[in-house]
Amino acid sequence: MAASRTKTIEEIDDISEMYQAMAALGISCKGLKTLDQMKAKVEEKLNPSKDKPSWTAGQVRNNTGSYGNCVSHIETS
Repeated sequence: MAASRTKTIEEIDDISEMYQAMAALGISCKGLKTLDQMKAKVEEKLNPSKDKPSWTAGQVRNNTGSYGNCVSHIETS
């Protein structure tokens, strides 16, 4: 069995994988048609201001309800 590797949003190159990442982050992909559009929306939602992010790691929850500490990485197998 192969070990899981964490990918950054920038490393995702498959639209279905990006859809899963957006769903896990609670970001809608309605109206988005390309992988680049999806990546741009994730970047915009997670970092709306380069000077001051609107979120903290303590505010992020994964789909099981527990707190996560990594917003821009998605576990893949």
